[in-house]
This record gives sequence, structure tokens and C-alpha cells, in this order.
Amino acid sequence: MGLFNNRAKVEAAFVPYLESGEQVRHVSSGTWKSSFPKWQQFLSAAIAPKTFRNSIPRYMVALTDRRFVVLRFEEITMKILEDRSWPLTALPPVKTLSGMGYHQIVLDDPAQPFKANFLAGQREEAVAIGEALTAAATPA
Repeated sequence: MGLFNNRAKVEAAFVPYLESGEQVRHVSSGTWKSSFPKWQQFLSAAIAPKTFRNSIPRYMVALTDRRFVVLRFEEITMKILEDRSWPLTALPPVKTLSGMGYHQIVLDDPAQPFKANFLAGQREEAVAIGEALTAAATPA
């Protein structure tokens, strides 16, 4: 997870996905927990650790001056599997939830829903992203 402690490296991952002149404001990385029961997660991790690890969605997110950009990636190879973005001027409803050591961001978009948890090391940036998204999604 050393990559995620280096902001410059995380920002560099977004360069191919940025529009001309677009500026990154915040970046973070997160995951969405499995809906499997704990015992099933431990069993899967013990039997096929690489397969299990790759079955959990991993995300890098960026808030730019124009958009919210999400990159879903494969943890071991760091290969980008999917990229999605939402313009800040046309965001779906946004929900955020904070707890001890984590922050959750949810975009309630029927066409391309997004939900991720951001843990302790990434929490501050995720909170800033969540606050900006909530403010941009709230009608004036």
C-alpha cells in the first residue's frame, strides 16, 4: 500500500484520464467491503488468497476542478480495470458517512452507482472529497 501514501504517484495514475487543463484538488484510495459473511471471507482468503483479494473492488478517486473521477484497479498488478467520472455540475445524489477510522462516499446514480470506504490513512482526503461532492450536489 506504499503507493497510496505517496500523493504524487496517486495523482500520476489520473493523468491519462484528465481533460486538458483540469486540475486535481484531492485524491484518495478506498475499497468496498464484501457482502459475504466473515467466515466465508476468511475461508476464501485461506483457499485462494489472490483470487479473494482481487474480488474486492479497489478504487482510487480524484476530485478535480471539474469532475469526480473514479478508477477501479486490480490490486496486484495495479492495472486500471474501469474508469468513471461525474461532472461536478451534474452530480447524482451524494451520501457520506463517517465513523471511527473510515469515511464512506456513495453516489446514488442508477446508471453507474458508486460506493466506497476510505480507511484511516486516506480518511482526511476522502472527507474533503465527500464535503465538496455533497456541496456540489445540493441544489442552490
